[in-house]
This record gives sequence, C-alpha cells and structure tokens, in this order.
Amino acid sequence: MGELMTVRALAALLGVSRQALYAAIRRGLVPGVVRWGRPIRVRRQAVLRWLEGKEEGKPSKGAQRRGS
Repeated sequence: MGELMTVRALAALLGVSRQALYAAIRRGLVPGVVRWGRPIRVRRQAVLRWLEGKEEGKPSKGAQRRGS
C-alpha cells in the first residue's frame, strides 16, 4: 500500500491549513485518500506524483459517498 501520511503532515508539506486540505479532500481534489472509519490518511506516492503533475486529482471515496 505504501507509506501513508496524516492530514496534518500533508498540510504541512503543502503549506496549507488542515481546514483547506479537508475541504479539498471533500471535493475529491486530493489523490490517494484512504479512510479507515473516521481517520483519513493519504498515500504519499500518490501525492508526490500529483505534485509532479503525473497524476490528476481524482474523486475520493468519501466525496463520492457524500455526493459532493
């Protein structure tokens, strides 16, 4: 599965607030989102590919479930 990051760690890496990152996750803009119940983790490799422009943001399962 690869290394997973917390929302806090990813927000620090991206230089954005956690609230902004949660909003982007809800909108399906962040790739590699993994949910285990309530906690959210993000696959590090998916984010790195996304930042390099090799992967476009895809709707997360949470965003699809909520209909956002």
